[in-house]
Amino acid sequence: MKSAKAAENNDRRDKNIHWKGALYTLCFALAVYLIKGFVVDNVTSPLVIYPGVIFMVLGFALSIVEKAMNIDFFNAIPNWQGAGVMVNACCLVGIGLGLVFPTFSHFVGGSTIIAFILAAQRTLMTNK
Repeated sequence: MKSAKAAENNDRRDKNIHWKGALYTLCFALAVYLIKGFVVDNVTSPLVIYPGVIFMVLGFALSIVEKAMNIDFFNAIPNWQGAGVMVNACCLVGIGLGLVFPTFSHFVGGSTIIAFILAAQRTLMTNK
């Protein structure tokens, strides 16, 4: 049986993870946004924006599954292609954010808001 202090530390750790997740999402989104600028000619093309929306929706759905199943933040699938995979919901949302926004000002504002919405969603699911 866990002590009250251990339970308090777990609650504090869970809340910190969500803010780290928001930062992880923003860093991943920035990397994808910069790569997109070098690779893609037409950043407003539906072939770029629609997959970004799909990645964001899948990321939010995976976030719900991760919190409902109480999976660690960096969950690895050890036997996939012979190596561990470190993809979580924050990574998928970051890919989507990097693809969706065409200008840097839209990217900064939109990705910050959505990253904090993801953090809030994960925090609310923890406090159930």
